[in-house]
Amino acid sequence: MRSDPNDGIEYISLATVGGGQNGLVPEAGYLHQYHLVTVRKEQVAMSAFPVGEAMDVREITASLQEETVQLARLPVAFKGGIQVAAAEQKKSSVSRFSAVFSNPTSRPVEYTVSLESTDNRWHFVPDHAHGVLNSGTSCELEFQATYRSKHFEKVSEMVQLVISQEYLAPATRYSIPAVRRDVPLFFDPAISSQGIANRSLSLDGNGDYVSLESNKVPLPQGPFTLECWFKGKQFADRVGLLAKTEQSEYGIFTSRGQLDASVFLGKSYTNIRPDLKLKTNQWYHVAMVYEGDALALYLDGNLQERVQTKQTMKRKMNWFPFLVGADPDSRGRANSFFNGEIDEVRLSKGVKYRKSFVPERRLKPDENTVIFLDCDRSIGPFLIDRGPNGHYFRMTGDTHLLEVQDEDSQ
Repeated sequence: MRSDPNDGIEYISLATVGGGQNGLVPEAGYLHQYHLVTVRKEQVAMSAFPVGEAMDVREITASLQEETVQLARLPVAFKGGIQVAAAEQKKSSVSRFSAVFSNPTSRPVEYTVSLESTDNRWHFVPDHAHGVLNSGTSCELEFQATYRSKHFEKVSEMVQLVISQEYLAPATRYSIPAVRRDVPLFFDPAISSQGIANRSLSLDGNGDYVSLESNKVPLPQGPFTLECWFKGKQFADRVGLLAKTEQSEYGIFTSRGQLDASVFLGKSYTNIRPDLKLKTNQWYHVAMVYEGDALALYLDGNLQERVQTKQTMKRKMNWFPFLVGADPDSRGRANSFFNGEIDEVRLSKGVKYRKSFVPERRLKPDENTVIFLDCDRSIGPFLIDRGPNGHYFRMTGDTHLLEVQDEDSQ
């Protein structure tokens, strides 16, 4: 619902009177309602009546809607973050950091900022802060977070910064959905280094997976290489190995023991499905290489197939997480779980392989690495990314690390 006057004529679009409504900011015109229009000689009066209130229709302009959406998607910059020490240090974790955000709109915004966690072992100072930001101004708020436990555990939960805002229009205060941002984690160098023992990620095919938010997988357009080692205990009808797919992006599947590598280019997927049957309880190395004008798939370093593509076609991107051992659905939730072990997950910019090769059992990151999980070390519920970006993956379900036996590593 909004007002768009033009050339002295008032144009009012009504909001949803029936059916579904997926608007981001309900109070800014995305609502179920009815209108009362009163026509007199001296004026035309209009009010919209959502449940329990009356609204000034003329105030909800296109500009107001755009600005409230900006607030609902407000970017937050962090200086510092949560410091995570190794378990063997056995000391409480105290972290100091600040959050910076701005008011990008033309109206004042009243805000309340707090830190939250479902883990009650966290203590925050201050517990909240509030104020008013005028148009175009910004603020920096400092916080201290103390973890009142000796070390992080599998059941540990991390911290979110929560911003509640009200857009102060001339006649109405518009409540904005809470903005939630994860406070960054910074791991002790001893944690992020490669472990001495070679371990792998163990998944049971029943809700186990590892995930990383989309904004932490900064893969640009153009060539890339996605690879890992894996060993399946059992292959169900639909199995995601490494995936960011949902009518977009890229993924590798092992459904029914058949490899399927795909990249969404232009308006459809480009797929490679080699005619082979994967064996259970056997380690394989798989590498999908998008070369810019072709898609290639390697198994144990042997080229299975290369399919030509058009260089002009761009990869369709999405906001879904990158999942290890599963596939995201249309809401970004994990399904199609992998049953077995996964190791040495690496996503790289550029072409790593152009012909058959002998795969290394333990891979290494380099300047083109986007993400790299050697699956050797974890802390609490997190798996460490040893790529240059230093992200952390969240382990879900009964996911855990197993030491790879020497005979399996050959």
